[in-house]
Amino acid sequence: NIVHFKQRETSTKEVKFIAEKTGLTPTGVCRLYWADVDLERGIIDNRKTGGKHIIKHPEVRRMCKERIERVENPYIWPSRTGKQIWNSGASKSFMQTVGECGINAPGVEFSEKVTFHSLRHTFCSWLTMGGTPLSVVSQAVGHKSEAMTKRYSHLSPETKGKTASLIEEQLMQTEATTSQPLEYQKAV
Repeated sequence: NIVHFKQRETSTKEVKFIAEKTGLTPTGVCRLYWADVDLERGIIDNRKTGGKHIIKHPEVRRMCKERIERVENPYIWPSRTGKQIWNSGASKSFMQTVGECGINAPGVEFSEKVTFHSLRHTFCSWLTMGGTPLSVVSQAVGHKSEAMTKRYSHLSPETKGKTASLIEEQLMQTEATTSQPLEYQKAV
């Protein structure tokens, strides 16, 4: 468990669970206002991205309803002083854990480093490789538009299969219309 909260009345397990079930980051969960959550329709508005997250899991609904009764604050997970939690410590804790595991070797360029955001990228990649439609992936992580999610389209088995089928169809059509065997140019 890499997410921890210092001097806060916030349940790490609760925040982690809600993040896993909604596609929000733990920090995103901590920054939620009650105005962001519509329990009737089961939707969370992500102010940062403008995306919407679906509350499908009944336990997430139960946790939110329980907090409504306990917390008299505009924030769902306020700090002890009643203010918004701006830093869950997740990124710092994650980077410390990654360092202790020796994953990011010294001198590695930042673009090659494993970061907290790498988890989100992996989540999207695995869903796409598993055949989940891009529209569903987009909703799960709260992207503003499907265009943001299209960067994962090359991983989709459906896309790869369609591409191979199109090439095969084109070759079959070309061979059927000519009586000469086809000569293929070498790729340069």
